[in-house]
Amino acid sequence: NKKTFTYVAPTEEEIKSMQTAARGKATHNSTSTWINALETFRKDIGLPGKIDDVNSKEELERQLVLFFVSCKQQNGAEYSVQSIKSARFAIARHINTYSKIRPQEITNKNIYSELYNAITGKIKLLTDQGLGEIHGADAFTQDEIRKIINHPTMQPDSPKGLIRRIFWHNAFELALRGGEHYNLKIQQFKKRKDGGIDVTFYRSKCNQRSLSES
Repeated sequence: NKKTFTYVAPTEEEIKSMQTAARGKATHNSTSTWINALETFRKDIGLPGKIDDVNSKEELERQLVLFFVSCKQQNGAEYSVQSIKSARFAIARHINTYSKIRPQEITNKNIYSELYNAITGKIKLLTDQGLGEIHGADAFTQDEIRKIINHPTMQPDSPKGLIRRIFWHNAFELALRGGEHYNLKIQQFKKRKDGGIDVTFYRSKCNQRSLSES
């Protein structure tokens, strides 16, 4: 068949719209919430423009350090540890979509070491204040786990089943939530000599919260 149209390069807005559509509504809402909080902070302390306009890695890191050290809820109360973790990933998503200097690996402790140290310190302080633990529902029983794993929709012999199985293991064994599933990198998985696998990410030791390389 003969082609009856001519391709036209998409605009930046069309590209961004398509990229936004790829994310779930909850993820989009989380990102918007944290970027609004970041921009409110920047306005209050007199920083010009938007975070997207920052044109150097050093200045971007400086402003993010200021935010994470200072950020509080609208009523002045401290955020929970989980909120700080969510903010880190949400802002990273936004930076990698809209920043003038994208991509930027703000979750990489080797590249953004000052930001890593600031967030790690914040998490430890919040944990000391009792804001680091969330008491949820009772744990699954062994029988409930078997029922979930053996359910027909969870079998890895189909693409959807395989994805569900991966998400289950990430959530159950690694305690990942929301956008954290999408931020895993192959470099975080290291195979051990005994056949097991070590995963490097958020760690908890002696009730002290910290961050690891993402």
